Amino acid sequence: MMPILGLILAYYLYRHFNRRVGRYRRRYELDEGDARWSEGAAHWHEEWDRRWASKTRRRVDKRNRRRRRKAPARDSEEAILARAKKRARAEMG
Repeated sequence: MMPILGLILAYYLYRHFNRRVGRYRRRYELDEGDARWSEGAAHWHEEWDRRWASKTRRRVDKRNRRRRRKAPARDSEEAILARAKKRARAEMG
């Protein structure tokens, strides 16, 4: 009985809020293709780019420099093979 009541309540709430969203859209004339949204989005992006893009670029550059500094030197294949053989000899006794 409880699952059925839960489904009925969920359906009622879905319909209620879906209807409210429709009224809100009609009241404020909001359509999905409204030009005001795209203009605001472009404006906000330009504002963000102006304020934060240089800071973000500096952080990325700093992180890349740190990674290059901390990265171990790449060994040649011969050195890797020699270490593997040494490890194998140590395990074999």
